[in-house]
This record gives sequence, structure tokens and C-alpha cells, in this order.
Amino acid sequence: MRKGSQPPRLGWRLRFRWGYGFGVRGIQSLSLSLGIAGLCVSCQSLKPQQKNLSQPTTVKLSGWGASPVEKKLLLSVIRDFEATHPHIRVQFEVIADQYMDVLKTRLVGDAGPDAFYLDAVEAPFFMQAQVLEPLNAYIKPDFDLADFEPTLLQAFQINSTLYGLPKDYSTLALFYNQQAFQKVGLKAAPTTWPQLQAAAQRLTLDRNQDGKPEQ
Repeated sequence: MRKGSQPPRLGWRLRFRWGYGFGVRGIQSLSLSLGIAGLCVSCQSLKPQQKNLSQPTTVKLSGWGASPVEKKLLLSVIRDFEATHPHIRVQFEVIADQYMDVLKTRLVGDAGPDAFYLDAVEAPFFMQAQVLEPLNAYIKPDFDLADFEPTLLQAFQINSTLYGLPKDYSTLALFYNQQAFQKVGLKAAPTTWPQLQAAAQRLTLDRNQDGKPEQ
């Protein structure tokens, strides 16, 4: 996700550091591993192959389903890319179900896509297994990596080696009842999962002791 495209801050927002997405800010800060998706290239797609140079090369891009708006934008990007690279055709494939299972099976069978969406939660496994092609050598000076949020890039890096580029990220929001917090002696919103669990337990009230909490 490019800088400047983040949604407005509402209530108490979580900022994801890595994972299926990316970071949180608001009344409190909470770092979580949620929200980042990236675009990666498989090593097998770069194996030397004998090609008829008079025929365009087909590159397979696999991803999960998206909204009609995102799909329209993606197809527009693909058309623009093909217009400036007439020797390349992009075949986009939507894996509608069991995305990671299908992707891993194809990669093991040396039949994976050339480029594919990858949830940042899954990225460490793929990077350590050397399934992904390092991208450092392909990043030219005119491609401004500084245009990406550093925390998003870090989701697809090991040391200084970059294996993917952020496609998008999700931000979650948590709204809480300050009066309810105050009534049970909670002075501030939780900033960690254990604090959230402890707060939930204190906020769960069974006033008449019938085994059915009223709050």
C-alpha cells in the first residue's frame, strides 16, 4: 500500500506490523501481526527456458478473489503493463478456495504460478524455504521503495533481502465503552492480547448469578 492511502483514524485503531497485513494507531497503539498481503515471484518461474522469441511470453499471476473495484483496477494495471511490454502476456488466475493449500501443492509439484499473492503471515515459511526469488537485483533506482511504508516491506524481508512487495493491508478498529470500563475499575484501553483478555473477563458480569451474564 502506498503512503497516504491509509484510512482515517477512528476510535481505537490497531496498527499491524506484519502478517496478513500491516499496523495500528489511535487513542492507544497496539502492534499486531495482521493484515499484509504481498506480491511475490517464485524461483521456478525464473529457470532458463527455450523460448520462441517471436511469440509473446505468458506470465501466470495467481491471487485470491477481490471486490469488483479491485478487480477492475488490477485488469487495468495488467493492460497497461502489456501495452508497454508487448512481448509479455499476463494470465491472471483466481484461486477461489483453499488458496494456500492449492498454492503450496503447485509449488511442490513445480507447477506454481510465476507471481502470486502471499499473506505476510505465510511469508517467513516461504522465504526460509527458498521458494521465493530475491528481488534486490531487480529493483532499479527509478523504482522508489521509499514510497512504501517500511513496516510493510519488512514483512517480506530477511535481513536486507527483499522477497516481495506489499499489495495491500487491512486495519482493524476497536471501539470500547469508556463508562463500562470505568465501572469495573479499568482506566485505559488494553494494548496487548493478555490485557484485552483480562479486560473482557472483568467486563463480563453475571449480576444475578444465574449463569447467564447480562454484560
